[in-house]
Amino acid sequence: MDVSLVVRFVNHLQEGIASAKRDLRAFSLDVAHFQNQTRKHFKGWFDPEHLKEATANAENAFIHARGRMVGAIAQTATLIAPLYKAMQFDQSMKGLEKVLDAPLDRLKELRRFALETSTKIPLAAREVLELMTSASQAGIGEQDLEAFSIYAAKAAVAFDMSGDEIGERFAKLRNVFKLNQTGIEDLGDAINHLSNHMAAKASEVSDFTNRATGAATMFKLTARETAAFGTAMISAGIVPESAARGFNTMSARIQAGGKHIEDAFTNIGLSREKFMEDLEKDATGTLVRFFNVLGKSEQGMRSLIAIAGRDFTGDFAKLVGNPQLLGQALDYVKDPQVFKGSVEQEADKQATGAMRQFELLQNRIVALGITIGEVLLPPLNSLMETVGNFTNG
Repeated sequence: MDVSLVVRFVNHLQEGIASAKRDLRAFSLDVAHFQNQTRKHFKGWFDPEHLKEATANAENAFIHARGRMVGAIAQTATLIAPLYKAMQFDQSMKGLEKVLDAPLDRLKELRRFALETSTKIPLAAREVLELMTSASQAGIGEQDLEAFSIYAAKAAVAFDMSGDEIGERFAKLRNVFKLNQTGIEDLGDAINHLSNHMAAKASEVSDFTNRATGAATMFKLTARETAAFGTAMISAGIVPESAARGFNTMSARIQAGGKHIEDAFTNIGLSREKFMEDLEKDATGTLVRFFNVLGKSEQGMRSLIAIAGRDFTGDFAKLVGNPQLLGQALDYVKDPQVFKGSVEQEADKQATGAMRQFELLQNRIVALGITIGEVLLPPLNSLMETVGNFTNG
């Protein structure tokens, strides 16, 4: 950070504080003058000869005093505005301190990290802290916080999500699918790549993937493949939450089995037992064939009702009616090299927009204000003392 810029900024604010204090003192004198003028002419208040002059003098004194006060308030407001952002940041820092058991020096490092991150990625420093807080609560280790948070912050911009929301979601996905940092980045890049090529938002796909972990386990799907299934279902017109619930329900019913499930498979020329065996060898291929058979078989709808349940038959009918979507989604995430770095590229692209550029500028101003906050506090406290003394008479 440019030291000369900091010095100039501090000097400017200190001059503003001093000016505000002078205006307050002048205002106090003006009020006293106003009171003296009022007392001086009060005796002749009802004397027509003096009434006009007394009124004019009192009004002039009041107008002058009011101008002084407006100036003082304006100076104070100019100083308070950036400091309010700093106070929000400090409050968010308290939230991180509450959930993270780390020494003071480490907390200071994370504080600096949040500020520096906000000057490079258009996500407020307060949101970076909230992201880290959510991640820490969800089980991300203190030693992994920076790497996780940098990527998640970029994903927040790329996915158009808040810091705490993306932090919690990515942390849970990492835990449930047992992913390391490389794994969560692979998943995030895959989700963004899918959203760029199909009719599903990245926030929706990540929501589905987070909710459909039960089905993913039973169907032997990786996190990336689960995201592809979600993208296909959402692209078919199914709401993410409903799609995930349906996928989980279908997997649970197939796993539980029973005569009605066995019959449903038999009616479309398949065997549940063979289906379960094939999942172990080729999970995605087995599921694609299963949905294709459901769509082509005369007994497909009847079997779908039995396997998915009546509550979700309508949703799955949309997917069965668009069999190409599932194949497309899976093809998009087949080769990690194709979409590697997708989130970072999207975040960089979003950061070039006018609104994101303004957010970056705002973040840098706030970071500057927080960095020099300790220098500002003594004169600011002095100003507050002056205001307090004045209001107390």
